[in-house]
Amino acid sequence: MTKAEQTNERNLDFSRWCRKNLKDSKLGLVLCDVDFVFYDYKTNKMMLIETKIFGDDLVDYASRQIFQILNKALKNYKENDFQYLGYHLLSFSCTDPDNSIEIKLDHNKISKKDLIDFLNLC
Repeated sequence: MTKAEQTNERNLDFSRWCRKNLKDSKLGLVLCDVDFVFYDYKTNKMMLIETKIFGDDLVDYASRQIFQILNKALKNYKENDFQYLGYHLLSFSCTDPDNSIEIKLDHNKISKKDLIDFLNLC
């Protein structure tokens, strides 16, 4: 089991502050959050996960562009046997694997057991 989140909830104050005080996308600045970075320091494997809930599986244009850049940079990173396993979209029909009837990984249905193996970087 991994360590619990420090806050147990996501605080959006900084996001709201940025959107209120910084230049907007029309002027070139695009903001997006990375939902999860999975990194196994013993095997040196890493992947990025974007999560969506209630069946949503759409990633907005700006976020797609940012993730494409990150994905390409991490794929090209070659140091200390680092293995990048990609950027993945994880969608739940409700809010998590335990309360969802359907789980999708990169738009394909996946079982909870297979998801656990995948997220454990097996």
